Amino acid sequence: MLCISEGRAKKEKAMDGLAEQRFLEDLERMRQSVTKGTIVVPEKVEQRLGRIQERRAKIAQYYDMEIVCDETQKRVTALTWVRKPTREQRNVLTGCYGIEASSRHAELSAKEIWSLYMTLGRVEECFRSLKTDLGVRPVYHQLSDRTEAHLWISVLAYHLLAVAERELREQGIGGSGPVSVTCSAPTNE
Repeated sequence: MLCISEGRAKKEKAMDGLAEQRFLEDLERMRQSVTKGTIVVPEKVEQRLGRIQERRAKIAQYYDMEIVCDETQKRVTALTWVRKPTREQRNVLTGCYGIEASSRHAELSAKEIWSLYMTLGRVEECFRSLKTDLGVRPVYHQLSDRTEAHLWISVLAYHLLAVAERELREQGIGGSGPVSVTCSAPTNE
C-alpha cells in the first residue's frame, strides 16, 4: 500500500533542503580556496572533493562536479558543479512510504491495513508508557514471585489503559485528531 503524507513531505523537504544547503556551502568554500590559490594541486582538490562527497553522499549523488585544470594539468584553475535532472525527479516521491501486509492480510482493504498499522503505533506507545510511567522497568525485586506480581500489575494496567482509550475513542473523546493520509492498495494483476 502506498501512503502519501503531507507532514512527512514537509519534514523530508526541510531535511533535504538543509543537507543541500550545507553541501553547496562546502563546495563554495572549496571553490573559493581554488580561486584564491590556497589549494591548486589536482590530487589534493580531488581528495577534498571526495571528502565532501562522502560526507554529503545523499545530496552529492544529484550533482556532477568537475575540476578544471590548466594546460599542464598540474594546477587547478576552477571547480564547477551542475545539478542533475534526477534531483527534481526525487521530489516526486517526497512524503511517500509503503506499508506491506503479509499474505495473511491480503484480503484487507487499504483502510483496514491503515487501521491495523495505526494500531501498531498505539501498542508501541502503550509499551513506552509501561516502561516509563507505569514502572515496568527497571524491576528492583529480588524474589521471582514479587517480579511476576510486578509484571502482572503492569500488564493489568496496560489492559485497563487500552480499554479506557477504546471507550474514549468510541465516544469521540481524545485521540490525536483526524489523520490526513491518502492510501491506495496495489492491484493484483
